[in-house]
Amino acid sequence: MMKYCFGLLLFALPLLAAAQSADETAIQERLQAYYEANEAEDWESVVDMLYPPLVEMASRDALVQMFTDLEGNGMVFEMNDFATEAISTVFEHDGQRYAEVEYRSGLSLQFTSEAYKSDEMTEMLQANFEREYGADNVEHDSDTNTFNIQAEKVMLAIQQETEGSPWTFMELDAANPLNEQLIPAAVRNHFNASE
Repeated sequence: MMKYCFGLLLFALPLLAAAQSADETAIQERLQAYYEANEAEDWESVVDMLYPPLVEMASRDALVQMFTDLEGNGMVFEMNDFATEAISTVFEHDGQRYAEVEYRSGLSLQFTSEAYKSDEMTEMLQANFEREYGADNVEHDSDTNTFNIQAEKVMLAIQQETEGSPWTFMELDAANPLNEQLIPAAVRNHFNASE
């Protein structure tokens, strides 16, 4: 009996690995589209790839407008150099599939408004960015009043269990109350336990 169970396990391992590999490939392909849309500032496509309950809370149009308005508020905002560091094994819960994605990206924030050019404002922004991303990951170019940030972040890739449903994304941030509102405790606990 033990030999039979061991044989089944050996047979099942390649199938499990193939399923994980297919999931990882699908997630990575969708991530690449998400990264490219961010870099191109194609905010409609970015919003279309966000987790639908998140979009419903704020409304699609409001989110697109928020991203579009960033530059109109005295800030030139660019995201670049996206790279996926790790994709977890898929966790299934209550009709949805989840994978944790560790990634990094470059973030450039140029403040063009006079209101952001005082030494006090620059010091406050620098302190906030260093607290959020780590002092080693934040550089300030005083000539252009630009902060260049290397961000290491975590998001969830989320898919409905229905056939052909696309992967969508939501940033994971312990300080964000939306995480508790939109992500079931069982899912948060699963990924917290695996860290």
